[in-house]
Amino acid sequence: DDLLADLTSGDEARAEAAVPSLAALGETIVPSLRGLLDSTDADVRWWATRTLASLPSLDPGPLLLSLADAAPEVRQCAALGLCSHPSEAAIPRLIRALSDADGLTAELSARALA
Repeated sequence: DDLLADLTSGDEARAEAAVPSLAALGETIVPSLRGLLDSTDADVRWWATRTLASLPSLDPGPLLLSLADAAPEVRQCAALGLCSHPSEAAIPRLIRALSDADGLTAELSARALA
C-alpha cells in the first residue's frame, strides 16, 4: 500500500522510485494497477500504465486499455510499453492507433508493430 501511495502521490521522484519495487511484485500487483487505470487523474493512469509496462511478463490487456485512454500521454506510455511486450492480441488496437490524433502515439504504435 505504501508503494501504491508513492506511485499516486503526485511526486515524480517518489513515483519513479516505486516503479521497480512494484514491478518486482509481478502479477500480484496487476489488479491494483488495473484499478488505478480507472482514476479520473491522467497522471495516476500514466503511472499505472508505466508500472504495468515495467513488469517482466505481462498479458497486454491492461496496456490495451491504456492505448484507448482519453489522455495522449497515457496512450503514448501504453504504446511504448507494447514495444516491450509484443503480442498478437495487440495488433488490431495498435493498427487503429496508427491514426491516433497524437503523432507520438501513432509513431510509438508503429514501432510496437515492427
